Amino acid sequence: MVDVDKYTKTGATAQQKSHADGKQAVDLKNIRVAIYPKGKYWVAQGFEIDYTAQGKSVKDVQRAFEDGLTATIHQHLKVHGDIKNCLKFAPVRVRLAALEHAFKTQGALTAKFSQFSVHDVNVQIEYMALPAAA
Repeated sequence: MVDVDKYTKTGATAQQKSHADGKQAVDLKNIRVAIYPKGKYWVAQGFEIDYTAQGKSVKDVQRAFEDGLTATIHQHLKVHGDIKNCLKFAPVRVRLAALEHAFKTQGALTAKFSQFSVHDVNVQIEYMALPAAA
């Protein structure tokens, strides 16, 4: 049985519990994600987790990020049997680019998100939606 407990200084956590029946429960909390416009699309960039998604709207990019992150977690479980490498910060240049959008764009929004999938994955994300510049 694998148990993983990872914590960052920013408060993000990744926990995995393995059960005797072979099921794995994964709980991610306080994962911050910046959402900002880039051309005619929206980009969602994770900070504590190096994952990015793209969509045509804020709602679309949120859904793409959630679905893709869930699939990534399941792939880690399938290939490695654990999530030890999931909670890995995005590269500094990527985080700085996302923050630059945040500081240059007025009306930044933050929201909390939580999800539980049928695959025993619970994800809680804090989004920062950044509207297109006027």
